[in-house]
Amino acid sequence: MSLWLNYYQQMGSYLQSLGPPWQIIHSINSAETPVNYSYATSEAGYAVGWSNRFGVRDGFGSQGLSALDYVNCFTNSCTPACTTGGAHCAASNWYPLFGQYRSLGVPMELQPESLSYPGDTDCSNPVCGTGNGKFSGDLPTFLYPFATSQGTTDVEIYWRDLSLAYDPTNYCSISLGACSVGNSISVDGQLNTTRQFDFFNGGGGIVGVGIGNNCGGSQGNGDCSYRNNANNAHGQH
Repeated sequence: MSLWLNYYQQMGSYLQSLGPPWQIIHSINSAETPVNYSYATSEAGYAVGWSNRFGVRDGFGSQGLSALDYVNCFTNSCTPACTTGGAHCAASNWYPLFGQYRSLGVPMELQPESLSYPGDTDCSNPVCGTGNGKFSGDLPTFLYPFATSQGTTDVEIYWRDLSLAYDPTNYCSISLGACSVGNSISVDGQLNTTRQFDFFNGGGGIVGVGIGNNCGGSQGNGDCSYRNNANNAHGQH
């Protein structure tokens, strides 16, 4: 552990020594089995101690956001509200660390670990994770208000999720009960043609979350919930 943290400190200190004009968002991470959250705790402390040439503090973030963070922070063993690092808590312990440092006004960034899966609010079906066949769960579950209320300043969302939320023409142009547009299909099969249609319009036990006829769109039965949640998440909170 000390070897990695020493390396982390050396790299961050070197970047600061270059006098960058911008703020840097440093990635925090946890490691080992069972997960050791003290890595992230130390890394976040280092990150907010660094600053750019104007003396503005750096920030930190995690690329492991999922609906499982919400489940673990509020329904499992990491109570109250994920305030202590422990088994199965928020990815890289971001939730309590954001709460600890939000008053500094530093950038705090999150990115889902993979594509979202509408309606999967507990990451049970399919399982959340990285790699083909795994997702990050339901976007409204992990984005607004869960992530934004903890002081998150920046969220990177996969473009296919944003296309599902805002760009029905290019995500799914419905023809004969299927999507006739294929540019949202991922090469590795993570988002196949059946899932694409179900995510947008509904089917296969999934409620469609695209922009449908009943919420301002021109086609389909989607309920606009992805667009609405992303709109609510936008801006300062």
